[in-house]
Order: sequence, then structure tokens, then C-alpha cells
Amino acid sequence: MSLSLMLLKAIEDLATLQYLLEASPSAAAIFEQHYCEVTEALLDRLPLHFQRLLRTIVAIQTNRLVIKDLVNSFEDPSQCRVFNIVRTIRATRLLTNTTQSFAAVRSLVSSAGQVQRLSQCFFDTFLARVNGIRPYRIADDRYHYRDSPKELPECHPYQPLPCGPASWVEEQRVLRALWRLQLYFCLVSSVEDGGGTDGIARNACLIEGPHNMWKDEAAWQVDELDCVYEFLVEMETSTAPLSKLPSVASRFVTAPQRPPEHTEAHCRWEQTPIFLRDWPGPGASYFSAVAIYNYSPLHGASFKSLRRLGMGIWDRKKMVGLGLVNVRHADMPDCNEDAHAGTTSDTPPFRKIITLDDLICRWKSIEIQAKEDFPGNN
Repeated sequence: MSLSLMLLKAIEDLATLQYLLEASPSAAAIFEQHYCEVTEALLDRLPLHFQRLLRTIVAIQTNRLVIKDLVNSFEDPSQCRVFNIVRTIRATRLLTNTTQSFAAVRSLVSSAGQVQRLSQCFFDTFLARVNGIRPYRIADDRYHYRDSPKELPECHPYQPLPCGPASWVEEQRVLRALWRLQLYFCLVSSVEDGGGTDGIARNACLIEGPHNMWKDEAAWQVDELDCVYEFLVEMETSTAPLSKLPSVASRFVTAPQRPPEHTEAHCRWEQTPIFLRDWPGPGASYFSAVAIYNYSPLHGASFKSLRRLGMGIWDRKKMVGLGLVNVRHADMPDCNEDAHAGTTSDTPPFRKIITLDDLICRWKSIEIQAKEDFPGNN
């Protein structure tokens, strides 16, 4: 194995590989000879569900005839369903063990740079939004909504801690959604190439949308996808269904973060791979918890408007800093010692347990603001 090939296989991620291939003709020539081997080496560093997702994208772009047969199997093209097609074509085999076209693999690598740029655009927008919220806390800790469900308690504004850069688990939630959307768009494009009268099958898939394509996944993962998809629609400022990932102007892009070590602190803040794979973001969980009670003013409320603040994306550390998730005893040693969202001056930082009624008040104040700021998503 040549040193140049070893260096290509040692690159950390697909986005970095894309930038190298754009900058170096010699690296591009080596990649063209060993494209499956190099790409598989990089995929092997990703979480398993990412590996399967990206291999499926390559399989769809390589096996256009399979898509054509699937589309033609529908007597009525308008009944074509992306959910059924992707279950049929889903790939788990290694790229090095299959025959994949260079164009399909190269397209995947090119998409990686675009996906990373969109991820950074997402966080630029959503961190600005969440750092601009104006939450309120309950004034009297003795107040109970269940005793006076029709009365609004006295509330005071509080200053949440500022949210810093995205953590690994937050970045991975957005990247997972973006790659799932890329798979959806590749499939829609393949359906158009594969057949269907006057694009009927393609239009049916576009109208069905990416939400239904992933309906067999956990509801919170679908919600993450909806959050990112709504952001992309907003970028395009179009009422028509998206048919591809939006283009992003050239900009400085950082490589994806490495997975964190399995330390006590990262587990405490729900930032490790297990929380990406098996658990919803704490914001979604807490909203469900405070909205479940009949006496809660959030009872029956939709999480949709809160998606526009990224409340299903943020990890536990950000949610504690925002004062929307209760502090646990285990959280205290790693908390900021200068301020805590919603505490009074005589309360030690990060030592005050937020009551259920206070949590309801805080979430309700955020929901009201989200509805005002994003009236089309109520």
C-alpha cells in the first residue's frame, strides 16, 4: 500500500476528504483508483446507523435499474411510496465487497461537504434563536396549577445561561437528519429516472415527504428530521416541496467533532453515543412530562413551534443552563458556579430544584414566545 493511499484512508471524515480532493489533483487520482477502499475506511469510523445510511445512498445511486423495477411494480404510479422503496433497497454490505460505481461514491463524498456546511448554518441560526429567548419563572413556589387551573400565576423573567457551541451529540442529531434527507432526495431523483408517467411517481414521493419515509423510527428521531427539514424549507423560502438539499455559499467549515470519551461528565450531560442512538433529547422528554397533566396550560399543546428553537436537539447541559430541565444532584459538580437560570441571589448556583409548577410556567412562557415568533408552526 502506498503512503499516499494510507494517508487518504487515515483522514477523519468524508467532509475533509472532499476538501482534499478538490484541492489536490494527485489525491483525486489516487481516490479514483481506490474509491471504495478509501471511502469504506472512513465510513468504518462512523456510528453503525450512519454507516448503513450512507451505504444505502450509494446503493440507490448505483442501482437505478432496481429503482425502475420497483416503480414499475406499482400499477398506479401515484401510489409509489418512498417508505416501501427504501426498505427494499436498504444496504448493509461493505463498499469494498460490492460493485459500486465511482460516480455514486464520489457523489456521496461531495455531499459530505454540503451536509457539513448545512449543519453549521443550522447551528448558527438555532443558537442565535435559543440565546434570544425570554423565559419566565413562577414567582411563588407555593403556587399550584391544579388548585387554580384557570388563573395565571405571577411570573418574573430570568436570564438563562448563554448556549455555547454545539456538542458532539447535538451535531450528530443534525447530521443524521441531513443524511436521511439526502437519502430521501436521492431516492426521489432515482424514481424520476426510473420511470412513471409524466413524473407521477416522483411527484407522489415528493408530496409524501421525508417524514413518512422514516415512520418506522422512534418518534423523537422523526421530530429531529422535521426540525431540520423545516429549517431547509425556510432557507429556500419556497412553498414547493424540496427536491434536493439547498446549496450553501462557500464558507469556512470545521470538520465534524470526534465522539467524546465515555466519561462521567459526558454521560451526566447525555452527550455520549448511547444518548444519540437510544434516547430523545431531554427537551422533548421534559416538554412531554409537563404537558401530560390535565391541569397544565400545556396540556394538548404541540411541540412543533418549539422545534423552531431546537428544543429537541439540545443536550442536557444546555437545557439545564436554559432553566428548562431540572438539576440533578449528579449535575452539580460540573455546573457553572457563577449563575443559574432562574435562581435568586440567595440561592446557591445549580442547587435549587425547580418545582413541577415552575417548570410548567417556564415551558409555557417559551411556547408563547415561539408561537409569536413562528406563527406558521403552531
